[in-house]
Amino acid sequence: MEIDQAIAAVFFDTLQGALLGAASGAAFAAIPAFFPALIPILNIVAVPLMAIGAFQLVNQVFQILDHHESVKRNALINQVYQQDAQFFESFDKRVADYLGI
Repeated sequence: MEIDQAIAAVFFDTLQGALLGAASGAAFAAIPAFFPALIPILNIVAVPLMAIGAFQLVNQVFQILDHHESVKRNALINQVYQQDAQFFESFDKRVADYLGI
C-alpha cells in the first residue's frame, strides 16, 4: 500500500467514525429528550454498549498491529528471497562459466 492510499484510507475511516459517532450521540441525546420515561432503560443499555465498544476498539487496535507485523514480515521475507535469488543466479552463472556451458 502506498503512503497516499494509506492517508486516504485513514481519512475516510476517520470521517466514517466521526459521522457514526455524531449520529449515535445525537440519537442517544434525542431519545431521552423526547421520551423521558426511557432514561432508566437507556442507563441499563449504556453499560453493555460501552463494554462492546471498548472490546471493539481493543480488537481493532490489535488487528491493525497484526496487519502491520504481517506487512513487515512479508517485506522481510521478500528481501531474503531477493537476496537468495541473486546468490543462486550468480552461483549458477559461475558453475556454468566453470563448466563452459
